[in-house]
Amino acid sequence: MTINRRSEERYLDKAERELVSDARHPGLGEMATDDLRKLARNLRERRDKARRAVRSGNRAARVEERAGRAEGGNREKAGVLQAAIARVNKEFSRRSEARE
Repeated sequence: MTINRRSEERYLDKAERELVSDARHPGLGEMATDDLRKLARNLRERRDKARRAVRSGNRAARVEERAGRAEGGNREKAGVLQAAIARVNKEFSRRSEARE
């Protein structure tokens, strides 16, 4: 599912928006390998945090019998961050293929 940038702004805070925008081309292709690793690590940390929030929210919702509707925003946030991670991973594989 593709999410436009306006929706991304709704789901992400300022620091996360900067991380996601750094994970876009052409800047992604011009980034140094060490910076790319740092970006990937930061994106994964944010994604994992959003996933934990979804799990804990769903767990709390089950107690209140409204499971499935809880934590929709965090679920979308995790999806946006996962898409950024996929772009970074693709750049890593492109660079490793270019070296061979």
